[in-house]
Amino acid sequence: MEKQLELIRKNGYAVDEEELTEGVRCIAAPIYSHNGEVINCLGISGPATRMKVKYTAEYANKVKKVADLISERQGYRM
Repeated sequence: MEKQLELIRKNGYAVDEEELTEGVRCIAAPIYSHNGEVINCLGISGPATRMKVKYTAEYANKVKKVADLISERQGYRM
């Protein structure tokens, strides 16, 4: 678990590879407040048959981009 959390912090997003629900893949990124505190997250979910592992980085980048925009609107500065 520690290694997984370290990887999530490093990448800036988390991936659920069907661990919670078989057949469903999820990607989420944190949303920060003006003082850098994680206040929420933004995620996407879909059928694993359509959200293929090979597209994880592409999906994650899009999720992170929108989460970062929301964070900026909360006053967070990276």
